[in-house]
Amino acid sequence: MFKIFLKRIVIHGVIRADGENIVLFRRDSSKGSAAYELETFYGGIRTIFWFSEGASMRRLFLPAVLTLLALISLMILPSPSAQTISWEKYFYGNGVDSGYGVAVNSDYIVVVGKYLNYTGYAKAFVAKLSKADGSLLWIKALKIHDNDEAYDVTVDGQGNIYVVGQTQDTGTSQYYGFVAKFDLDGNLQWSRIWDETMNSTGWGVAVDSNGYVYVTGEIDIGTSYDCLIMKLSPTDGSLVWSKRIGTADRDEYGYDIAIDSNDNIYVAGKNTSAYSAFLLKLDTGGNMIWGEIWKVGSLNTRSEGVTVDPFGNVYIAGAVGYYPYKVSIAKFDENGNLQWAKTWDSGGSDYVRSVAVDSQRVYLAGYTLDPSTGDYAVLVVAFDHVGNLAWDVVWNGTEFEEAYAVASGSLYITGLTRSLSLTVTDISGTITDVTDQPVKILGGPVAISISLTSLGEEYTPTPEEGRSAAQDYDIFVLALATPSPAPVGGEIISPYSQRGWEQITSIMAVISLISILIITIIIRKHYVRR
Repeated sequence: MFKIFLKRIVIHGVIRADGENIVLFRRDSSKGSAAYELETFYGGIRTIFWFSEGASMRRLFLPAVLTLLALISLMILPSPSAQTISWEKYFYGNGVDSGYGVAVNSDYIVVVGKYLNYTGYAKAFVAKLSKADGSLLWIKALKIHDNDEAYDVTVDGQGNIYVVGQTQDTGTSQYYGFVAKFDLDGNLQWSRIWDETMNSTGWGVAVDSNGYVYVTGEIDIGTSYDCLIMKLSPTDGSLVWSKRIGTADRDEYGYDIAIDSNDNIYVAGKNTSAYSAFLLKLDTGGNMIWGEIWKVGSLNTRSEGVTVDPFGNVYIAGAVGYYPYKVSIAKFDENGNLQWAKTWDSGGSDYVRSVAVDSQRVYLAGYTLDPSTGDYAVLVVAFDHVGNLAWDVVWNGTEFEEAYAVASGSLYITGLTRSLSLTVTDISGTITDVTDQPVKILGGPVAISISLTSLGEEYTPTPEEGRSAAQDYDIFVLALATPSPAPVGGEIISPYSQRGWEQITSIMAVISLISILIITIIIRKHYVRR
């Protein structure tokens, strides 16, 4: 905080970090009848001036105008992207290879997905990388049947790694869900598949504070598919309970699962027959605390990712509509009340599959498609906790790339790419408020008998590090350095426009301060009587 004292004018200035660019000039009645206040927001810097008692409007007019001009001139200068690439890592097999899930620990990240081996079969992989520079600590592969794919991963407090996915034998249409545990050194501890008599998939996995493992996915009950939720022992993968939730003759899929600090369980998914998303909150016994059906207007609404912030709020994300799609995000409080919902639209086709949150922002990751060129690019969109757009970027080259998962703590993204040279650039999207309200789900999950079978072993060779010579679809892991977040305490102000400006650079901040000093000199020279 700084103060500049003149003979009859006192100018106070406060600089704080915020996220939008706004200029306000208003009367401040709390400081007397002749007190006026100028407040600006630019590129993450908030500046407040107030002119205290004894200053007439005649003397304030020119300084106020000069200040506005100086700040507006800064606002129209092009600003760099708020994000820079910390590091990027690639792995490849023998065809279409992809990362599908990512989890963050204190000093490393874990990525899972699938790659094609030399015979053309898919194998699940688990890779542990350093957070600092992306260096590979170890990589393991898992064989269950002929084709195995890992879709999600989580890490417990001891560094144990849990993976879920799908496995299938060649020559059969049946597929089965699996869950596996690796220790912190990458040694397989156990692997389980469930119900080989019914089609099933594991889409999401999470662990609670006691180490219990929770899985969500889908299971074929004969007449339709239901959302499956299971709780397993971390010791040996034995089943504690298994439940399903669904509507007769309609297909429900559980796509993601998250657990809050009180060990409440949140499951997000979609009802493909009703074209709606759903969000469930369960206790550790699998009993439903509340459930919501969520639909944006009459549009097909999907919920493919769920996360919980440090304050107990829940975010679900996915896509809405039919091709071309729009990005969708909704925030609920711990009681299931909708706080806000938005769609994001680039004008092409936009789809997100994953959502992550930190103490200040919510991050969505997926893809955007330019319909004029047919190019796919990795899309990352960030909102603050009250629904204002913080920034949006794409990461792309000249070929095809798509993100499947994002995790916070910096920002870690995985997916697949064909491009050899990729850069981060800004993209503009239209933000629309969604006013539709969710509908309560009546009833809750019911018990289902599930049998778990021990099956699976470590497999070699694993994916290779680097890029494939054939320029196939390769696995990527991208680390973005996100800008410093705004301080908490109600300092985020609703923007006047839907488009958020990018982070101010240190040079911009210096220019802004120099402009303020120049204005002060002008005031002293021309407007203050000696």
